[in-house]
Amino acid sequence: MAPTAERTRFYADLAREILQHYPRGPVALAVTGPDAGITRRVADSLGEAIASAGRGVARQDARGDEPDALRTQLAAFRSSGGDVLVVDGPQLLRPALRGSWNASVWLENGPVLEGAALESERAYVRDGDPRSAASAVLSVADPDLPVQVFSDSC
Repeated sequence: MAPTAERTRFYADLAREILQHYPRGPVALAVTGPDAGITRRVADSLGEAIASAGRGVARQDARGDEPDALRTQLAAFRSSGGDVLVVDGPQLLRPALRGSWNASVWLENGPVLEGAALESERAYVRDGDPRSAASAVLSVADPDLPVQVFSDSC
């Protein structure tokens, strides 16, 4: 689907919000949520917005249930002198990985999962609370136009 001006502006604003904290040096950014297809689309769109902002972007798919391998890949990225690495995949905000990311995006309100995937995701959300660990929370009830969710914890 061709990006609309509203969608393009949304991702440009999100990229600007993230990059203002990291004007130089390597940035590792996680995009995670229950639906792999939507997570990939959001990560691709965010990567494009970051590239449009003038930063070099690399993309990678990963799994949060392989934390040692992922930490090794992130260390290699940081030592390579890369600019921004946008990683998408399931369960990237597990407690064992939280310190690995400069910033992270949690996606919610996507399609309902079924079976074993649903049980695994429920346990992850219940026990790991990825929503509170994320730098940004997006509602993807409409995957073509996410909405940033701001939760007041006061």
